[in-house]
Amino acid sequence: MSSIIAEIKESFRDSAMTSKLIYVNVGLFLLVRLADLLGMFGVLPYRTILAWFTMPTSIDWFVYKPWTLFTYMFCHYDFIHLLLNMLCLHWFGRLFASIIGERHILSTYIIGGLIGGVACVVGLSLVDLERSQLLGASASVLSLLLAVAVIAPNYSVHVTFIGNVKLKYCALVMVMVPAPAMPSWVRPSSFWKAFTAFSVL
Repeated sequence: MSSIIAEIKESFRDSAMTSKLIYVNVGLFLLVRLADLLGMFGVLPYRTILAWFTMPTSIDWFVYKPWTLFTYMFCHYDFIHLLLNMLCLHWFGRLFASIIGERHILSTYIIGGLIGGVACVVGLSLVDLERSQLLGASASVLSLLLAVAVIAPNYSVHVTFIGNVKLKYCALVMVMVPAPAMPSWVRPSSFWKAFTAFSVL
């Protein structure tokens, strides 16, 4: 067991920043799911761990959990949500590293997540939309693509079944696509994606 842990630590230490972020997201997903499993057997209060990481979209609730503005961007509950975000993180992260550089991936990921969280809370406080809990790396992952699209908007990437597409069009489509599948009780309005995009741009 100790050798396995040592190998994981070494792999994490030597991996690229994109891989480190994937490790953190997957690790937290497994922790949340394990806590839920224990909650089903009465060992822990059900969904207590998840509640500590998800961000309330109501300012009235958010003031009691300000740390969630940072933690929500690493937290997923649904496997498909995690899978899609990590695939996008892997692809956008490699693209970002090749065009902008590895050094700015973490800061862009975090700043994108912070903007997305603030946009969601502020936006929902101004309009009459459903209040919920925010979680997932969508805003952070999207910020990587947007950053590259701003630096190299006419850079072409190959999209399966479509062909070569310029990054600015890829970014536009990603902004307009709603957040991947999430349980209804933690699903926020998807408008914040567009708000985040225009904030970053």
